[in-house]
Amino acid sequence: MKTNILLPITSVYIISLIFSCKNPSLKETANSKLLWAENVQSSLSLETDTIWDQSDLTNAANKFDREKLISSITKAVLAGKIKAYRDFPNEELSPKDVDHILVQWDSTAHIEDPKNPGTFVSAPIKSEITSWNIPFIRFTEKIELDTLDYSISKKVSLVSLYVYKCTETGATKGTMKLFDVKLN
Repeated sequence: MKTNILLPITSVYIISLIFSCKNPSLKETANSKLLWAENVQSSLSLETDTIWDQSDLTNAANKFDREKLISSITKAVLAGKIKAYRDFPNEELSPKDVDHILVQWDSTAHIEDPKNPGTFVSAPIKSEITSWNIPFIRFTEKIELDTLDYSISKKVSLVSLYVYKCTETGATKGTMKLFDVKLN
């Protein structure tokens, strides 16, 4: 019974896909490729408390190596191989700026000097953003349809990393963009 319902729906989808390919307003990008979208944004949630269905989130999280992606991006930016931006394309960040964003020192912290009780000494505290501090990633993609074999290709041009935005008490009050990375 399920097959009988899905067959007409699938047929309508395939027919509409074929007719949409004949649309003259679509831009040709190569001999056999039509540009479907230039700057499509998609997000990948890395946290469990989202609007995603739990099975979708588990499936995406299991197939996504967040440590590998984030560490390879930050290493490439810090080595100067790819460029990072505070807000693409307006404000480019140097590798030193990105390092300062990822690793911060709080020099206002003090502890009691164990050698001299009653006196306090400076004890800077290091806070570092790692892959586990990134709740989601946004990708900007270019999508093309190859009209010879009717395959779709997606090319990511920009990756945006987000972190939680917290209040002074430590409560989460949303997310904020850490930085954008322009891929070649």
